[in-house]
Amino acid sequence: MVDDDRSRRPLRIGISACLLGQQVRFDGGHKRDAFLTETFGRLVEWIPVCPEVECGLGTPREAMRLLRAERGPRLVTMKTAKDLTASMERFARSRVAALAAEDLSGYILKKDSPSCGLERVKVYDRHGAPTRDGPRPVRRGARRGVRSPAYRRRRAPDRSPLARQVRRACLRILEAARSVRRAVDVRRAGALSHRTQADGAGARA
Repeated sequence: MVDDDRSRRPLRIGISACLLGQQVRFDGGHKRDAFLTETFGRLVEWIPVCPEVECGLGTPREAMRLLRAERGPRLVTMKTAKDLTASMERFARSRVAALAAEDLSGYILKKDSPSCGLERVKVYDRHGAPTRDGPRPVRRGARRGVRSPAYRRRRAPDRSPLARQVRRACLRILEAARSVRRAVDVRRAGALSHRTQADGAGARA
């Protein structure tokens, strides 16, 4: 019965809060995605996360970026050069543990974010020159790439049983998204056909 109940529930997906329209970005703005909020959101239950706000930083706040360092990237504010790495790592450990109890099927995270970006996030050298070399996916037998502070301690994706579950969940999410897209296309096609027929009838009259 428990398994049946779980199968009927919508997928629970972790998501960067700014993508839902929450005004949590450093400048007090958001990055609302209409497809996620208006279309895909009808099929899933969102669990919003904003590492920077949840670890105690206000909104608006000073912008930050990843700086290259010998022992891994540091999360540093851009104007005052305040190092936030330790506080972000403490937050990440507690938040990840809490999210583990949320029965999530996957995550949708803001691209290029220094605090929750997954891959090819800009990392700056001491001269201020950026490169997109971190964090990167880790492949078996390959050299470990640079990772943002919140993800530095994760195991390689292809070695983790959890990663296999996430990949399966992502396939379910992709199929659900495709179904929604097909339904939207059919509805639009039907509306267009109805409008065309109405215009034709009007022209004959």
